[in-house]
Amino acid sequence: MESTADHVTLKIMRIKDKIKNFLLILSKRKKLLFFLLTLISGISTLWLFHDFQYFLSQGDHGRELYAFEATMEGQAPYKDYWWVYGPLTPYYYSIFFKLFGIDISSILLGKFLLNLVAGIFFFASLSFLISPALVYVATLWFWIWTLKPTFFFTYNHIAGIACLLAVVYFMLNYFRNKNLVSLYIALLTTFALSLIKINFGITTLTALILFTYLSDRFHKTPASKRKKYFYLASIIGLPTTVFLVYWNLLKTLPVYAIRQCLPYLASDHPYNTNILTTFKIWWKNISLSINLNWPICIFTGLLALYILQSLGNLYKNKLNGVHKKEFTCAMLLFLSFYFLNMHEYFVSAVTYRTYWAEPFGILLVSLFIGLAIKNSPKRLQIPLILILFAAIFIKFNYETERVRVFRNSSKDLELPRARILTLNSDSWKKTVRQTTAFLKKELSPEENFLALPYDPLYYYLTGKKSPTRQLIFFQHIKIPEEQERKIIQELEYKQINYVLLSNRSDSDELGLGVFGKTYCPLLGKYIFENFTVIKQIGNWNDPPGWISNHGVRILRRK
Repeated sequence: MESTADHVTLKIMRIKDKIKNFLLILSKRKKLLFFLLTLISGISTLWLFHDFQYFLSQGDHGRELYAFEATMEGQAPYKDYWWVYGPLTPYYYSIFFKLFGIDISSILLGKFLLNLVAGIFFFASLSFLISPALVYVATLWFWIWTLKPTFFFTYNHIAGIACLLAVVYFMLNYFRNKNLVSLYIALLTTFALSLIKINFGITTLTALILFTYLSDRFHKTPASKRKKYFYLASIIGLPTTVFLVYWNLLKTLPVYAIRQCLPYLASDHPYNTNILTTFKIWWKNISLSINLNWPICIFTGLLALYILQSLGNLYKNKLNGVHKKEFTCAMLLFLSFYFLNMHEYFVSAVTYRTYWAEPFGILLVSLFIGLAIKNSPKRLQIPLILILFAAIFIKFNYETERVRVFRNSSKDLELPRARILTLNSDSWKKTVRQTTAFLKKELSPEENFLALPYDPLYYYLTGKKSPTRQLIFFQHIKIPEEQERKIIQELEYKQINYVLLSNRSDSDELGLGVFGKTYCPLLGKYIFENFTVIKQIGNWNDPPGWISNHGVRILRRK
């Protein structure tokens, strides 16, 4: 009996030793453990969107879905269809159409991967500055932001966010390790960003060049031949290559068409404000957000104390376990990218344009909180982390559950190319279904139609091609008489016998106008004289919206 008891005791001791060794390995690889935890959390959460998006619009989403399919078939952005961003994402998303079939869920899969990559680079940018547990919490916070309908009107912007976070990570990696490869990867990612949204590529390239120069001055790194090649590639190589890509796609277009695709002059878009006014609006919105409820007020107060404490410790050189230079570099980098990515907002006061900066605000706040906790007394560090984790996890769980509720309460569009769940109203869905069915029935397989003023979703849903490269017709697009005449010629040459006219053709919304009166008078006259209404569908009584009160009229040639 004694030998059996000794054997059991020995077995228990071995199991204890194995558990201790396993825990020891985990303690040495906490970063890997929390990275895997972050990856699992990201995949399980973001997968909620693989067949669900908050809203689908006949305009903006229609433009992108049409563009992705057209690109898959060999057409080029700008040249063959109107496109308002950089040319890269149509090629990226067209791959998902090619691999997984022509359905919106294929595009949502591409968006899911970009969102996951963005979270990974967010995690990586903080992982060597604060504890892995706090980095995990911060990344959850970032994904809470993505769970909300931020850039809900386009599939393009998440690609830009992923590239921006990647560039920041490789810049920080260069500062730490003096690894020139990191700079070249950052430069290559900046090139990709320039082909996603050119103005953000320009600001990021400027930041990268300046950062590299200041980093080398700080570390007293001597100029080398390899570094000179990097500056040559940055200052001459990348801008020249980006110019050649855009020039190749735009060279056959007239100036008015180029301005319609790249509306960067003040007169090319309806939203213009001076920077001082926008800054006041921005600060007012922040103040209103802070005073929204008492938990946010308390959190903001604690955050202010954390920032003051961190800056004080930085000034007094009392950063426990943190390299002062790395913290300073990260702080300035996050702050710089926050304001750099606000440049569109500061000249327009359009709220959704602040979303370019939001991830860097979260990075900056997480950095200060992490540093403040790290410099707190050891007996308080774990309780503070647990409190912060509990708060973020509750919010994360709330937002996740809200998406699940939305999914359960939404309905499938029940269209062959759009088998996804959305929160669009039943009346909107009914109008889209009926319009798509009517067009498929009325048009022969070889026939196409013209959709006005901005309803390319119907091109995508019916599998038809636009008879003209122009997909949008609004007052702020400033379609000149020359372009109107060319479009009329295309309609005649291609024998277009049907026109789809939505109720957004008569809108009080800023920059939209009244078709045939405040814009496109020649095209309007041509259509109203040569076509007659044969079908009216949807809501024509209430003011039209982006995704609400949708009404359609189908016109046939007389």
